This record gives sequence, C-alpha cells and structure tokens, in this order.
Amino acid sequence: MSSSISGEDPAQQQISFRITVTNTGADVARDVQVLLSVMATNEETKPVMMEAEPSTPGPVDLGPDESETYNITWRN
Repeated sequence: MSSSISGEDPAQQQISFRITVTNTGADVARDVQVLLSVMATNEETKPVMMEAEPSTPGPVDLGPDESETYNITWRN
C-alpha cells in the first residue's frame, strides 16, 4: 500500500491510497472488494469509510498469484 497527502491548506487536502491485493492461495478469490476505514477527519469519533476502485472495471476475480491494484482518493 502507498499513500500520499497533497495540499497545504487543510480545507483543501486530498489523501490518495494505492493498494495492491495478491491472491496467495490455491483457489480463485471471487468478487474481491477493498473497503478502507480511516480517521481522515477532524471529528475523531467519525471514521471515513471508503470503497476503493479496481484498476480493471467490474467485479474482480483473482486466480492464484494474480494481483489487482485499487485506488481511492479522499478530499477534505
């Protein structure tokens, strides 16, 4: 996983995540989804829940040793 934060003004900041998922098992992983919960707000009791988008559109199935990269961006 890699992440970056851009923007000097806190009201205009953007946080980006790039997450690579690899199937290390022997079976096919079907309909792989990535949900991310982060404390990216000034409200400490309310985490932000985001769903990442895969690089390949549509449902993602990963065979053994296959990978998919997911991207997500949160704007303040």
